[in-house]
Amino acid sequence: MEELPSSFLSLPDAVCDEVLLQLGQQDFGKVALVCRQLREAVNRNSLWVQLCQRTWASNTSVHNWLVDSPGTIFHDRARVRPVDFRGVYKLLELGSDLVGLWRADRAGPLSNINNQLLAFSWQQDCIQGHWLCFESMILPADRSKAYTLSSAGTIFPEFLSSRDCILKEWAAASPGQRSRQTSAEAAAAVAIPSINASADLLGSSPEGSFESEMLKFMQASVASKKARKRSFNRSSSPGVPAGGSPSSRPAAGRHLSRIHRPLATRQHPLSGLWKGDLGREGIHVFSVSSDFSGPAARISAVQITGPMPDQPIWMALAAPLPEPWTDSEAAYVDMRARLVDDELSHMGFETGAGPLRYHLPGNTQVQRCFEGKGLLSRRSVTRSRWVDGRLWVYDRDTIGFLWLEEPVQWAAVLLDMVRIDAEM
Repeated sequence: MEELPSSFLSLPDAVCDEVLLQLGQQDFGKVALVCRQLREAVNRNSLWVQLCQRTWASNTSVHNWLVDSPGTIFHDRARVRPVDFRGVYKLLELGSDLVGLWRADRAGPLSNINNQLLAFSWQQDCIQGHWLCFESMILPADRSKAYTLSSAGTIFPEFLSSRDCILKEWAAASPGQRSRQTSAEAAAAVAIPSINASADLLGSSPEGSFESEMLKFMQASVASKKARKRSFNRSSSPGVPAGGSPSSRPAAGRHLSRIHRPLATRQHPLSGLWKGDLGREGIHVFSVSSDFSGPAARISAVQITGPMPDQPIWMALAAPLPEPWTDSEAAYVDMRARLVDDELSHMGFETGAGPLRYHLPGNTQVQRCFEGKGLLSRRSVTRSRWVDGRLWVYDRDTIGFLWLEEPVQWAAVLLDMVRIDAEM
């Protein structure tokens, strides 16, 4: 009769891995504290391969994130290219929080409001970020590569909250260039009497090895001795990390704010992301959602890009005006064609002409009308005021809002909008 395993650790590795996977990654730390054998079990590469596959196989090819050696040396000692699947898991976990739509700050090269949206998406071997630039109401957004998060990449997201992130780009040493040896590496190499122990080997030793732990210990010792010197260096040379040089510091981080994407439902078909042409200010992006905070349900639009992000621009009652419309409402609807022609004429184009930027896809016949209010003079909050308005629905993917400023026949302003959820 075959003898049964006497303990959990005597089970085959595949069986142990399956049991540990039922616990989940968040419990591995507790398991590792039980004994040395269980610590080795939770650090086993086969376990992390399965964990990566089960979590992200539908999004990317996890084997493409693994590298054969640490390769490029980063000046930030915390950055290590993953040489095992535990490192791959950490990198994928970090990257999964980055996937989605973000709004970047307008500092430096982002002074153009059309380049404020940044979309990160999964690829087979990386997470690719693209700038989204809207130049037409008909054509989809132009995409240009911005950042790549991968095992060979140099960007590192630091999350301040679920909605805010600082995207840092670290400088890497050029191929063949040896990085400057730190005091900790030199001390650790001397402390380990081994013919194979060197500063270079210590800097790339696998996490958990004796050499790696010795390096961490020596780094802490050297850091405590140089605390005062670091403080002096920071006061004299702001932004230069201790033990480094001005050329090795990371580039200034770029602040990103996550964009909430309302989902369209049968009860709220207009919810989602939309783009609208504001003439000389360019094409902006807006978020339309349902608002139940007041006494009556409302549909509200918030500006996403532009000089005043997160600013509401219009809101309308969720219940449409009954049909048939009154004569005054019908007169407002009849104004649409004239307003479009006046805008084209102001831009120097003939009636019905103009580039694709000023055209709308599909039907522009008003199907439903909602009473609401719109915010004028959005360039300055102190100069802004709310005026009566109308929300027009042409079809499921095109709407318009009319600001009814007095005198209406001369001062009305129309903003047509096109849904862009499919482009995100």
